[in-house]
Formats: sequence, C-alpha cells, structure tokens
Amino acid sequence: MRRRRALPGSLRLLVRLGPLTLFLALSPLLAVLLLPASGGSRPRVVRLWSRTAARLVGLRVRVSGVPAPGGVLFAANHISWLDILAFNAVHAATFVAKREVRDWPLFGWLAARAGTVFLDRGRRSALLGAGDVLADRLRAGKPAVIFPEGTTTTGQEVAPFGPGLFRAALEAGACVQPVTLRYGAPGSPDTVAPFVGDDSLVPHLLRLLARPGTRVRVLFHEPVFPGENRQALAAEARVRVRAGLLPVPAAADSRDHESELSSLPG
Repeated sequence: MRRRRALPGSLRLLVRLGPLTLFLALSPLLAVLLLPASGGSRPRVVRLWSRTAARLVGLRVRVSGVPAPGGVLFAANHISWLDILAFNAVHAATFVAKREVRDWPLFGWLAARAGTVFLDRGRRSALLGAGDVLADRLRAGKPAVIFPEGTTTTGQEVAPFGPGLFRAALEAGACVQPVTLRYGAPGSPDTVAPFVGDDSLVPHLLRLLARPGTRVRVLFHEPVFPGENRQALAAEARVRVRAGLLPVPAAADSRDHESELSSLPG
C-alpha cells in the first residue's frame, strides 16, 4: 500500500488557516446566540465549540479516567492555552485565568462569554474575590477548574500548588479532582505545545497549525475530599497530578478507561 506523503508545514498551515479563520469569525455570533442559554444546554455548546476548535488546530485529545459529576473543583497542571480547549472539549467548566487573557483578541471575549473568572494574581483581594465566585458556582453544582501552579510550565514537572483557590472547595464542601494534562509521551515531551516564556498567542498558534498534529492526554484521578486544611489539600492534589506524568500513571484508578475524544458523547 502506497504511503501518503505528509504536507509541507507551510502548506498545512494554509490549509488549516482558512477553516479556522471562518470558524473564529462566526464564533462571536454563535456566542451571542447560544451562550446565554441556561441549564444543560450551555455546557454542551461550550463542549461542542471546543471540540470543533480542537480539530481545526490539529489537537487530538485522549481521555483517561472519568470526571466527577456536579460541583467539583478540578485542579490541573498548566502547560498551554490549549489546556482550556482540551479540558472544555471533554467536560465544560468554569475556568480561572490570569487577567491578561481578557485582553487577547477574540479569545478573551469568548472566554468572558463562557463564564471565565479573571484573576489579577498580584492582588490578594482579587484572589479572595475569585475564591468567593468559585465557591458560589460549586454550591450551585457547577464544575470549576483551577491551575494552582499559577503559571505555565514545559509539562515535564509540576510546580508547587498554591493553596489559595482551594479555599473554594472547603467553603462549598466540594470534592477536588486532580487532573494531569500531558502533551507528547512520557520521556518524550512535546516542545511545541507549551506556551511559556516570551511566547505570544498568534505566533504560537501558527506553529501549531504548521505541524502534523498535537496530542494531549487528559487524565482524571480519583477525587480528594476536603478536610479543614487547604495546604494539605493542595499538596495531595499535586502528588496525584505529578503521578500522571509517569509512564504508568500510578494514581489512576484501576477502573479508568482511555478513549478518543471523538468516541465520547457530545
């Protein structure tokens, strides 16, 4: 059987850029028409939008484990802006993002429409306010995602987890589910997907579009039920997230399943 030749990066970029540009151009209209919807339809809209965007940028998502239902605080490692796309494609939730994301062209506006909580990490009062918002959403049965490292990394290690936003789980009586995001394979991490250092959004996006594809694994660990100590809760969540970077995820439950995103229900 004759093997198909791979497209050159520049041609692949052009082929993908057209459909993605059209999709993004229509996204504000879709957001205005569909995102005000309440109940079960809003998460479905966010999930379908994220899955479409993931395909258009060449992001292939694999899922291990099962997200806990209801008002759960998910605590994940942070590697790239792609993390939000990958997670929402699996399980739509409220995110906490740095305030600068709100100023990104189009993406910032869409994030705001999707209910993202923007945080000025330099102000303690902002951290407390974001925690109050998250606690209210968790009490209402709505899932939320935090990146307790407070910054992006290359994905080869997990930085210490700041305990501040774990207060929301304690106040709401909600469980915390650690989540490992891993680009590439153990021992062979992806060096293009990480959004670190002096990276800016558009050049990073163009590099992604020019490559054959990007693989990410979203690994859901067993939930942690809060006690009275947010520092201990943050430390335990980090231990489980780090375990997901190992070749055999030791923290994964034996009942975990692995599936392609395309095989999951919409």
